[in-house]
Amino acid sequence: MHELSMLKAVLDAVTESARGQGVTKVTTIRVVVGQRLRALPGALRFAFEVLTGEEVLTEENDSPESVEPGTGLFRGAVLEIEDRPTKARCRACGLEYSEHDDKDWCTEEGEWSSGNPGDAEGKDPGRWARTGCASSGLGWALPCPRCGALAPEILSGEEFLVDYYEGE
Repeated sequence: MHELSMLKAVLDAVTESARGQGVTKVTTIRVVVGQRLRALPGALRFAFEVLTGEEVLTEENDSPESVEPGTGLFRGAVLEIEDRPTKARCRACGLEYSEHDDKDWCTEEGEWSSGNPGDAEGKDPGRWARTGCASSGLGWALPCPRCGALAPEILSGEEFLVDYYEGE
């Protein structure tokens, strides 16, 4: 579960910043998570709940220590998650497209088509895949739906960052 290590890095960064700013209670943390990271929002929230019950700042020693869940710097804090879609620009033809654009489909045979795959020539929609033809072996390559070129410029969808946090 890579979400646990992702949230650990977020909490470490927010803790360090909070110490420097004199914040004693964090109320909200907003993270931006690119879809290409394949991080599950539910797993991120679970990791947040687990980790916020384990690490706190105390007035006595100003360092993390184990305590009961729901106490400390992050007690009652809310995790907000912005899911950033994958967008790409073809280096060959300049088309900007989305990884989850419903107009752009490819068959298992590697042929591109447009529209609803279930409507195309009576094909079984289960034999179609969104963006990235199964036959290419390059599911992460995001082939261009217009010209088929591989290795586009990724414009968004690989981010993982703390947008902001609020505290008292």
